[in-house]
Amino acid sequence: MNLRLTPILTLFVAYLLFATSCKSDLGDKETIIAIDKEFEILPWERLDEYGGALQLRIATIKNQECGGTRINYSTNSLNNQLSVSLNSLSYPSICNGFAEPARDTIDLSNIKKGDFPFRLTLKDAIINDGVLHIEEGRYYFEMKKENGISMPKKELLRIPQGAIWGFISTDNGQDARYTQMIDSLRTVATPLSIPTGDYGYFNYSGSDIGIAAKFSTQKPNIRRFILRQTGTKEQLNNIVKYFKTVAGIDFLLFTSDGKSYPK
Repeated sequence: MNLRLTPILTLFVAYLLFATSCKSDLGDKETIIAIDKEFEILPWERLDEYGGALQLRIATIKNQECGGTRINYSTNSLNNQLSVSLNSLSYPSICNGFAEPARDTIDLSNIKKGDFPFRLTLKDAIINDGVLHIEEGRYYFEMKKENGISMPKKELLRIPQGAIWGFISTDNGQDARYTQMIDSLRTVATPLSIPTGDYGYFNYSGSDIGIAAKFSTQKPNIRRFILRQTGTKEQLNNIVKYFKTVAGIDFLLFTSDGKSYPK
């Protein structure tokens, strides 16, 4: 893997050296420069049997010439302050020939509930300070500035424990197989009331749920749902196994412990 600074960071470091050398000539006046957005950063929640954990999904805004380019980063937690540094790009030794953004995922699962001073730096040259709030129901970044970065989504609602959501599709809206499956799921789950907003895996409007995952089906009548699981995993598995054998219905379910059905 070849390590290189991104072009904007290289130019910015050169600017800092130039500005420092000319400071006496400028009479200590501050010069404000515009810094192009180079990275997009989105909060994400990793789901597993132990509950949700915060991650940051990072990507370059511009395509890189070789697909599979990664972002080198480092993290540090000291005196209750969390620091993330984006250092350079790692290019594959053999270019696969198609352009796409460089991507990586930063795991912050060791950070629990609370309010944490947060610093995000680009190669120790561009510093962005803020506060990370980790609450029972959401993650929220309160940033003072976004130099060199874009954080279009600063709030991410947390997936409730026990949540089940997904798609069920049939040939028509009056198909009894849809009612049969929903009724079966309600023997191991109850209605779930949650705040409206963006949960990453889905958006909830209060009356409808928009699911981010792709659902491949040839059946035109698609319905979405969200419930809270009250039964056991074995009971849910038995329902899934049965409806996999039923003709005329397609479905895709997700759970708060990171599982998806059918397998």
